[in-house]
Amino acid sequence: MAMPQREAQATDTWLTPRKILDPLGKFDLYPASPIENRDWVGAKETYTELEDGLAQHWEGRVWLNPPYGRGIDRWMRKMSEHAKNGGAGIAFIFARTDTRYWHKHIFPVAKGALFLAGRTKFFDSNGVEGKHSAPAPSVLIAYTYSDLDILESSGLNGKVVRF
Repeated sequence: MAMPQREAQATDTWLTPRKILDPLGKFDLYPASPIENRDWVGAKETYTELEDGLAQHWEGRVWLNPPYGRGIDRWMRKMSEHAKNGGAGIAFIFARTDTRYWHKHIFPVAKGALFLAGRTKFFDSNGVEGKHSAPAPSVLIAYTYSDLDILESSGLNGKVVRF
């Protein structure tokens, strides 16, 4: 996952903190895995940029922490299509609810979200916590009621909103 930082960094790969991942359970697929640490999430199957997760068929419960930036719309569209076809999963993105992809691909399909309190500190590809927090607040988006129940019982600090 690439995340913009306030100052130049040696890497564009930023991993989700374990304290966020661990309460969410197991995932079948992580289609946007970094090359450097593709086992971080512990999904049964991963795609890196080498396999092009957007071009692959998604099945099962998906963890989506996409590369941040202009291409996020394509990732959220793919997650929306996965959910419309009966797929489950959770997406982890910035809480920029004013964007077109939120109104086109998230609000109409997702069941709800956990808006995390504060700003997330991501980890680099070596598993070392970054020096700075993310430049925007983060949200976990649930695409099934089962995933929403998991968010509600996760113990993560924030506010769950049902759509």
